[in-house]
Amino acid sequence: MNSLRLRHHATHDRYGVRTTQPELLTCERTGAETHGIRIAIGTDPLTAKTYTLTEGEAATLADWILDELAE
Repeated sequence: MNSLRLRHHATHDRYGVRTTQPELLTCERTGAETHGIRIAIGTDPLTAKTYTLTEGEAATLADWILDELAE
């Protein structure tokens, strides 16, 4: 898998008030020379935040996520 897209739909409370914003998380591999991933968070291309991680940084993030989910 070379890319991942996760879409979070806005949630609302029982009165119809939006409690979370809709978001889009995309991940894709960077070029073969850098061996990393690029993560973008946001639905609007103008305001989305993009982060580029090296292979080691991505592995550290993945390990941290797994540890947090295991608790």
